[in-house]
Amino acid sequence: MTLLLPHKNVLLIAIVIFFGLMGATTPPIKQLLPASVPCEQTLTLAYDRFPPYQFITFYGELTGLDIELVKNILGHAKYCMDYIQLTSFEKTLENIKMGTAHIALGMSKVAQREEFSLFTVPYRTEDVGLFLKGAENLQKYQDKSLEQLLKEGFKVGTIRGQYYGKQFDELKELYKKQIFEVESYFDLIRLLITGEADGVMNDPIAMWAELSTQLTEQELSTIFMHPILVNKEDDRNIYIIVSKNAPDAPKIVAALNKGIRELIETGEHTKIMQKYFKNYKPIPEFSPTPK
Repeated sequence: MTLLLPHKNVLLIAIVIFFGLMGATTPPIKQLLPASVPCEQTLTLAYDRFPPYQFITFYGELTGLDIELVKNILGHAKYCMDYIQLTSFEKTLENIKMGTAHIALGMSKVAQREEFSLFTVPYRTEDVGLFLKGAENLQKYQDKSLEQLLKEGFKVGTIRGQYYGKQFDELKELYKKQIFEVESYFDLIRLLITGEADGVMNDPIAMWAELSTQLTEQELSTIFMHPILVNKEDDRNIYIIVSKNAPDAPKIVAALNKGIRELIETGEHTKIMQKYFKNYKPIPEFSPTPK
């Protein structure tokens, strides 16, 4: 699924995310989801703010695309959920590793994560885009691959702990001094705006949402996405991970897999996706329902 947001379509998500920003400092609380389902077990979600996939509104409600999907998956699996609020993606992984959280959302399958977590079948896909500042830079760089750019001294900003694809992992080893890792989207956007990095990488949907809340309309008009997706040749599937230290972890994975399959087979998955992305259509190569 390739989801690119031109500037004119950013406003709607910006309005929604504004409420997420207002509630971003809410202290960790427990919330039972979904309340109407008798629970076989309550799972603790490791939550860190990642709009429009997961965020807390001004009214203290945990919501977003991934949250809506997981609520329904849990409903089919007969599980309930509470959550702990964390401050970074890296801390999310730490809590899964320790077992203080049972599940986390929006995960690419990476060997390092498989050491401490189990993966469900995929429940959506995700792209990685390279963002540039200035039309002149888009024109200058648009015909070059990431590898070509790095060979020329291009500096790239990333968020620590996130996965950007196999190719980037290989390039990262060769061009360590040109790769900047930061803790948050705020820091990532700062790298781009100040020129400390020539470009920054992340999921296009989340990045446009963050840019639209942190920048003025004039600043936003200077930001462009490189036409070549960084993870084009990679497995773009996204999974729920379950801590190996969670009670009955294999049973949880089996139940979640059943919930994901039922959500897709009933058409509920498509309805939720289209709520956020009107033009979303199920993609043939996205096959999260193997038996």
